[in-house]
Amino acid sequence: PALDAAFGALRAAGIDALLIKGEALARTLYREPGTRVRGDADLWVRPVAFDRAEQVLAGSGWRAQPAASGEWLQPERTWVAGDGVARIDLHRRVLAQPLLAAALDFDALHGRAVVVDGISMPDAADALVLAALHLYGHHAEQPRGIWLFDVDRLMAGAPLVLAGAVERAIANGVACLLQEALMAS
Repeated sequence: PALDAAFGALRAAGIDALLIKGEALARTLYREPGTRVRGDADLWVRPVAFDRAEQVLAGSGWRAQPAASGEWLQPERTWVAGDGVARIDLHRRVLAQPLLAAALDFDALHGRAVVVDGISMPDAADALVLAALHLYGHHAEQPRGIWLFDVDRLMAGAPLVLAGAVERAIANGVACLLQEALMAS
C-alpha cells in the first residue's frame, strides 16, 4: 500500500516512474508476489525529475536515508516510510557505470511499459535485459540465486520475450552480458 501510494503521488505530480527489478518481477512473474523475496522497491525516474520526485516522496511522509550523493557517485537514494519496513530505492539511473547506464533509456522503456494495478513496469523483454545488466553490472561478484531464477523465469516466459531481449541487447551493445546471464541461469 505505501509503494502504491508513493507511485500515485509521483503520477499526480506529473512524474513518470517505472517500478523495476524485484518488486516489478514479483508482481508480473509470480502467481503470489509475496513468494518473491525482496527488501525494497526500486523506482526509476528521469534524471531531470529526480529532485522533484524526492520532494514528492518527502511530502508524502517518506524519509530519505543518509548516504553519499552525486550524479555518478550514487544514482539512487533510499527512502523509508512509517516504521522503515516500506523501502524505496529511487533511481535517477539504473546503474552507476556510465556505459551500462546508457544501455537503458528511460523513455524507451517507459514507452514500452506494461501497467499492472496502475503501476508502470518494463515489459518482459526490457525486464530481461535489465536483470542481466543488474546481475553483471552491479553484483557480478555475488550473483544471488533469486536473480538467476528471475532471468530463467523471464527467459522461459515466451519465445518473443527472449527474441525481443536479444534484439534490444544487441542494439544497445550489451548482448554479451545478456548471454552471460542466460547461460548462468
